[in-house]
Amino acid sequence: IERSSNIGMTKVVMPHLEYPQQFKECLTEIGFFEPMNLHIAGERVPRIRNLGNSNWDYIDASRMTYGYATEIPPIYTLSIYNAIANGGKMVRPRFVKAELKDGMVLREFPTEVIKERICKPSTLRDIQYCLEHVVSGGLGKKAGNGGKLFKVSGKTGTAQFSENGSYAGRKYMVSFCGYFPSDEPKYSCIVCIKKQGLPASGG
Repeated sequence: IERSSNIGMTKVVMPHLEYPQQFKECLTEIGFFEPMNLHIAGERVPRIRNLGNSNWDYIDASRMTYGYATEIPPIYTLSIYNAIANGGKMVRPRFVKAELKDGMVLREFPTEVIKERICKPSTLRDIQYCLEHVVSGGLGKKAGNGGKLFKVSGKTGTAQFSENGSYAGRKYMVSFCGYFPSDEPKYSCIVCIKKQGLPASGG
């Protein structure tokens, strides 16, 4: 994970993807495919190619482990990272806390919990450990500050994307998603940049 090894991710994840329907049910259970209902134009739900149907194959599964064969809106990725920072509790992103008029609160928008716990506490600790080490010793070092002020946790992402079914244009989406301070998180964020040509790296 620190070094963003596609081969490493495939070797770790593939033994657990023998039953794609089970995997889909797990993602469904944490609300991963539910609309966020954020009232933003063009809002979409995540898609994982052929997940849980008869066309699912080893190639789709292996590429999915490192982010290909998927269409995940950034707000969903951020929601998962926010849940990791939030002790496993996944909440709906909120852009407005309250509606005011002449200084008076007309309507409040409370925090909505999507899932109380997205995984076991032991799994959460392992993920938090990995994400902290991506920044302290891996490809995400530029997202940190050398640990001088506070620790940052997160993960880089680099994906080539196709247009009109072709990868010929060498267009990339580079990203970083994470949270800070690692020990007592207060903020989570995601940065995504479309880039043409190499070099291209979320790091």
